[in-house]
Amino acid sequence: MKKTSVTVLVYGVYLVVLGIVYMIVPNIPLALLGFATTTEPWIRVMAACVVIIGYYYIQAARNELEPFFRWTLHCRVFFPVVVVVLVVLKLAQPMLLLFGLLDLAGALWTGLALRNEASRDVEI
Repeated sequence: MKKTSVTVLVYGVYLVVLGIVYMIVPNIPLALLGFATTTEPWIRVMAACVVIIGYYYIQAARNELEPFFRWTLHCRVFFPVVVVVLVVLKLAQPMLLLFGLLDLAGALWTGLALRNEASRDVEI
């Protein structure tokens, strides 16, 4: 498995684990992170979407779908921007920046791996 595939696989596993935790016991991580707990179903609905997206990442990594890896960079950089805007507008707590930073770090890892693999492909 190429290094880029590993970065995407790790991110997919992160998403699946995160989603499962928020589907099963959402109030535990919410409270630990200082967010309000909830009895609304929406957090579990969104968590299910996160699990599904994580599954896509895992399958793309297993099949080394490089175009998918490149597409993920756009969204994984977009999410932290949205989080920063929400925090600046005081629509979200600053702790949410942690999730944005994790996404940005994963995107940078994948981007660097893609660039390193591309440079190795060019060398003869």
